[in-house]
Amino acid sequence: MSLRAHLVRGIFGSLGLTITSAGLAFVNGVLLARLLGASGYGVYAAAIAVVLLMAVPLTLGFDRLLVRDVAASGTTSSWEPAQGLARRAVQIVFPVSLLAIMVVGSAALLLGSFPADTLPVLWLALLMVPLLVLITLRRAITQGLRYIVSSQLPDALIRPGLFTLLLLLAVASGIALTALGAMALNLASVAVALVVGVILLRRQMPVAMRQARPTYETRHWLSQALPFALSTAATTLMNQIDVVLVGGIAGAAPAGLYAVATRGAGLAAFGAMAVSTTLAPTAAQLWKQHEPARLQVVVTRAARGAFAFALAVAIVLWIFGPQFLLLFGQEFSAANQTMALLALAQVIDCGFGIGGLLLSMTGYQGLNFAAIGTAVVVRISLDIALIPMLGAAGAGVAAVVSITILNVIATYFAARRLRLDATPLGVTRDRGAGD
Repeated sequence: MSLRAHLVRGIFGSLGLTITSAGLAFVNGVLLARLLGASGYGVYAAAIAVVLLMAVPLTLGFDRLLVRDVAASGTTSSWEPAQGLARRAVQIVFPVSLLAIMVVGSAALLLGSFPADTLPVLWLALLMVPLLVLITLRRAITQGLRYIVSSQLPDALIRPGLFTLLLLLAVASGIALTALGAMALNLASVAVALVVGVILLRRQMPVAMRQARPTYETRHWLSQALPFALSTAATTLMNQIDVVLVGGIAGAAPAGLYAVATRGAGLAAFGAMAVSTTLAPTAAQLWKQHEPARLQVVVTRAARGAFAFALAVAIVLWIFGPQFLLLFGQEFSAANQTMALLALAQVIDCGFGIGGLLLSMTGYQGLNFAAIGTAVVVRISLDIALIPMLGAAGAGVAAVVSITILNVIATYFAARRLRLDATPLGVTRDRGAGD
């Protein structure tokens, strides 16, 4: 299969899967919002935000490293290092994740950082963390092997699909669902997704890789994974801290409103998600093969597609936002202004292109972390300043400003260090980026 055909198939397959997954997640969000109410949904969303704040960083950067190095191994058919990296990643990451959930669970109890009635919800949610870490590592290996669509199946389709089914069964059975019950159903869905993912990986792993005798370069891998880990932790913090701060500063109900606004605005990011998943291993391969011209063509086309998708969805949300939010319930209509701001943030993000992805897949993950770290500091500072005055909308303003700063820095580094224009409209091409 040609490179173009592979990318087109991967992007459209990922987009289709992402839309399906988002549709299921949307149904889940509507069901949870209606069943739990704003306060109950706020408790549930805050616990999930804590899980996401932990689960993604606790891969310790090995997920991004696996995508890059497994893809690079495919160009040389030298599978020994890739096999060793996959094993070492699990050996390091899984025990660390178990330790982390014990520390956080104990701290929440001892410090009284959560109300007593929400602690069981948090503790149950924390059990997801080690499972999600393993799901992420499995997805990274499969993505590096260029099984783009199937790499996403367990987490993007099976998990939300099963959760939808379980929620509908609970409704049909007349069960008065609580935040704790909803979290238990979500945990069961995650466990099933992990089992299915492991089975798929065993079937798709090349025989040569499966039979390769692993070689280990643990010290080198840790040094390479560290910038990835820092970038991932910072990105997750930036994406999830808002709902936690809104809940802590303004209360559970505003946190529920912000969670719904985030879900709506997140629809604009589908194109970028599909592009990133498909392009990451290809970018690593083309850079390793010293083909910047081909990489530039691929990047420009992918960035344009992601930006066009984000802009189209954002326009729909800006026009029909109130009607969209009514799907969650009348009380969530107050989230319209926040959702409009978050949709703008998505348009800005895609409008600058994919500089961060390029830096990560070409060995400049440290520069990507510098951009993300700066944006995180700005976002948290603005959250603390604006949420007391503007509520959830203040967090939306913080999102717009911080995402703009992040992308300006990442796009600049991509142009200067890689000589690649990461933008959809060739903004940096005349300033040193390759043609």
